[in-house]
Amino acid sequence: MLMREIEAPFADKIKLPKAPKRRKTVVKIKDLRKLLSQAEQLDRAMALRIRAAVLLSATSGIRAEELYKLTLKNIDVENRTIFITAEIAKDYEDRVTFFSEEAKTALIEFLDNVERRTPKLFPESNIKRVFQRLNTKLRIKHMRKFFSQQSDRLGMPTAVKKILMGHSTRNDVDLAHYDFQDEEELKKIYDKYWKDFRLLDYS
Repeated sequence: MLMREIEAPFADKIKLPKAPKRRKTVVKIKDLRKLLSQAEQLDRAMALRIRAAVLLSATSGIRAEELYKLTLKNIDVENRTIFITAEIAKDYEDRVTFFSEEAKTALIEFLDNVERRTPKLFPESNIKRVFQRLNTKLRIKHMRKFFSQQSDRLGMPTAVKKILMGHSTRNDVDLAHYDFQDEEELKKIYDKYWKDFRLLDYS
């Protein structure tokens, strides 16, 4: 821009370097199983917290920042529903999403056996500190990526996935104005693909 501004004769011959394209991260079931196996080597309270956090986020598609802010007021455990309120959502819009039966079991075990010193179920500092102790490149943010990729593998409609994940619908006329579902219908569709999904082997 400077060369063009001073009308340098060679300005148009200057080519900007191309930005390197990084290989996209693919998160598979085996990766999360390895992560959870490592977490089992931690003390029981930490192991239960990490298992609940991973299964909850991996089967619901919530953002890491949303997970860190969750309290029991945001969760209907019995109906496997998470209420992401505008106050904790990135886009400041209310939405609901759901989690699997396996995640429900892990969450109940965590709630029944781990003393909590704060209303937040999965404080950011606690979760990040534990992940740093594990021999893994995965972080809580990768659980959302897993949910997106695994939803496609399971055949869930992309429109429903976007709604559950809270993706912006501003540039999607169909989602923004036509293809929205109420909580009951969303849960039926979610359960068709995710309700009985299992990460761990309980045999």
